[in-house]
Amino acid sequence: MRVIFAALACALLLFSSLLQAGYTERLTVQVFDQQLRPVEGAAVYVEHELNSVQGNVKTKPKFTNSSGLVDLVFTNYEQIPSETSYSYKLYVKYGDQLKTYSLIADDDFERQKVVSAEVVSYFVLISVHDQKGAPLDALVQVGDAVKKTDEYGRALFQLAPGNYDIRVEQDGHLVTSAVKADMDRSVDLTIGLYNLRVSVRDDQRKPLLASVSAGGQTVKTDKDGVADFYNLTEQKPEVTVVYRDSIKRIAVDLARQNSVEFTFDLVKPKVKELHAVVGADGGATVGVFVEDPGSSASGIDTVLVSYDVGGVESRVPAYAAGYNTFEARIPPQPEGTLVRYSVKVVDKDGNVGFGSGTYFIPISKKEEAEAPQPQKQEGFELSKVPLETLLLGIVFVVAVAYGAIYYLRKKDEAMPPQPPSIPK
Repeated sequence: MRVIFAALACALLLFSSLLQAGYTERLTVQVFDQQLRPVEGAAVYVEHELNSVQGNVKTKPKFTNSSGLVDLVFTNYEQIPSETSYSYKLYVKYGDQLKTYSLIADDDFERQKVVSAEVVSYFVLISVHDQKGAPLDALVQVGDAVKKTDEYGRALFQLAPGNYDIRVEQDGHLVTSAVKADMDRSVDLTIGLYNLRVSVRDDQRKPLLASVSAGGQTVKTDKDGVADFYNLTEQKPEVTVVYRDSIKRIAVDLARQNSVEFTFDLVKPKVKELHAVVGADGGATVGVFVEDPGSSASGIDTVLVSYDVGGVESRVPAYAAGYNTFEARIPPQPEGTLVRYSVKVVDKDGNVGFGSGTYFIPISKKEEAEAPQPQKQEGFELSKVPLETLLLGIVFVVAVAYGAIYYLRKKDEAMPPQPPSIPK
């Protein structure tokens, strides 16, 4: 019996020695940068022999903590001492940097081995504040690293060399930037928190119920036609106002102004005067005087003139001839043509006014066709006597008559008085 127990003990010792032919390595890696500052977030892994049959394997990467430390434990399961490979490789990856170290496993399986590795890193301090310099509580992301700002609005990142995108979120607002990690540096990011008041009125200064959008927010105007926005982060947002089917947009610089007013022209423009002057050639000039009423009217935008002849409508260009006065030239039309013309006036808010009129191209007097006329007997016609001859004749007759009268008077004066006759 004793012999059997002795044999079993020997076998157990032999089996135990075979199990310990491999090794278990306990490794602590501490990563520093070029200024001996601990590096957080460096990936550390090992490539070692699992056994002589399965060959080499790589461990799953583990990342260094804020002290730059990480612990690794890996085992070689080879049972034949002569075939056990004690050499392995340690890899430290940080950004685009990959450092490799060749190591030998320790014979003392309980011993903790410490290895130092060096990579290049830089610190980037990001400060987040509003336009007045007050620190903001924000979430900052640089590359894959995400941190919250402290009470001073700061977040510190340790980065491998390279270019990074910065993303800052604060109360639903987003600001992005970029940074190059080639030295220790600070980055200040401002999230401007602006307020804006938008007033919406008609051209008679009455408030309107409208939808107003700015900086990703949409607000309805109140009974006074006012929409208020708070904590806008964009310094120059585009403000959009929608009233019925009309839309107006304007970019506002909130660093310069914190209020803006929109006016919607609701009154149609009017055609105050409309007339057509027909020329001798059958063409016509249409004159129109228009008006866009209202104390805050948008003003006349376009004037369109068209004419209709025989059911065919054509358009002619209108041109400004004075203040709110326009003219258009309609081409010549045949005699006896009835021309209908119309004017369409559009203001700058899209309101439309109309006017219309007609004119007729008159028929000119034509020479009567020649026809046989009764023969007139020739005779004296006073109308055919030249004016000069007629005047001379009149002067001659007057002179002769005057001479005769003068002669008779003189003759009567020269005769002696005659005695009165005695009746018989």
